Amino acid sequence: MIGRLTFVLAAVATPVVRAHAPGGQPAGLAEGMAQVLLGPEHLGAILALGLLAALRGPDAALRMQIAAPIALGAGALAAAVPLRGLAADPAALGVTALLGLMAALALRLPLVLYPLLTLV
Repeated sequence: MIGRLTFVLAAVATPVVRAHAPGGQPAGLAEGMAQVLLGPEHLGAILALGLLAALRGPDAALRMQIAAPIALGAGALAAAVPLRGLAADPAALGVTALLGLMAALALRLPLVLYPLLTLV
């Protein structure tokens, strides 16, 4: 039990993630993880995906729950690679708007598309 607690404390306190750190200062893991809940492009996409899954049923929700951590991990790895000339924030907001529109229209897509939407 103490080993797990030590691991969690070390992971949260380690200054590894540089997710939107002001002034170029490295941020801790907790700040990078909070970005998913506090950034409008992240939170909006997660809420829209949840609504789409709820409208489609438990099979789509299960597939999205499996794909979501994979997508977040892939996004974290992709953020480590500096890409010049790529406008990621407008693209993320565009995808969020598209997902929100799909949820508002209550589209019932084929089941195989739900994890693919999550990965996007």
